[in-house]
Amino acid sequence: STGVFAVLAYPLTGRMNQIRVHFAHAGWPLVGDDKYGNFALTKAAGKQLKTGLALHAWRLQVVHPRTALPLLLEAPLPPALQTLLPAGSLMLESANAAWQRWVK
Repeated sequence: STGVFAVLAYPLTGRMNQIRVHFAHAGWPLVGDDKYGNFALTKAAGKQLKTGLALHAWRLQVVHPRTALPLLLEAPLPPALQTLLPAGSLMLESANAAWQRWVK
């Protein structure tokens, strides 16, 4: 069976395409990914859903270059991804809260 699922990923390195490669290798290519995974299926799904590559950096934490304090950056889901995740922001917050409990 096929379907579209939202996944919160926490990459451990900054390797280019890390998320795309790992998910495709596991048999779960990203919607709209025409480089890794099942090209015909993922590209067709991206066009049908009008999303392109369904990958979004929702929240990013880095060290501020001058103050050395943690800097949290957040970007809302773009409209194309909101069509895939109708309860997107609530779902992301819920998944993030579960992750924070798990890592403690």
